Amino acid sequence: MHNLDRLARGHYRRARLDIVRRQWAPKKIAEMAAVQGRAIIPKAILGMLGLHQDPALTARYLALGRLAAGSLGRSYFEYMVANEFAFPGEAYAPPEAMVFHDMTHVLSGYGTTPDQEILAAAFSAGYSSYEVHNWFAFVLSQFQLGLQTAPNIPPARLQMDPARLLVAVRRGAAMTIDINDGWDYWEVIEEPVEALRERYHILPESAFMRTAAP
Repeated sequence: MHNLDRLARGHYRRARLDIVRRQWAPKKIAEMAAVQGRAIIPKAILGMLGLHQDPALTARYLALGRLAAGSLGRSYFEYMVANEFAFPGEAYAPPEAMVFHDMTHVLSGYGTTPDQEILAAAFSAGYSSYEVHNWFAFVLSQFQLGLQTAPNIPPARLQMDPARLLVAVRRGAAMTIDINDGWDYWEVIEEPVEALRERYHILPESAFMRTAAP
């Protein structure tokens, strides 16, 4: 609510800083540091700046391209290639802890255009139990208000489709798992995406669309 008030008053810098502070990325980096040690934090930052690479880590993700078509790993690989995203360990790639966000795109079926990023965030808010409202604050300030909230992504304005946003939230809320909380995608990396959608109860948009009255 404080950030909504800041945005309404035009206090954009304070709002952006707090929105980013509460966003999922810092939490995931902290979780990664708890497992791998705090030395991973400067490596992650240097990697995003293009000043550090981890060829062994990159090779692990590139190998996913050899998995069966339709599997989670192969679908993730194809998603990354199609969007020309850097794989973990490559220069300018985000930290490995953020891979779950790309997996969210794969499982939900939402793309990476501004309007689709809003839907992916709404879907994530539906299945998440941490800083749920901040999913909306982050993505709507970036792609609805046109504020530069994400550091390396061009902002856009008026990209929200209210009806589809609500459907995306309901799709995420119907899930049986929070994939932002302890989910290990490596355990299911070879399984078909469609099988995982069934297991996690990821329903199609059509399941939540209102049908026209006869």
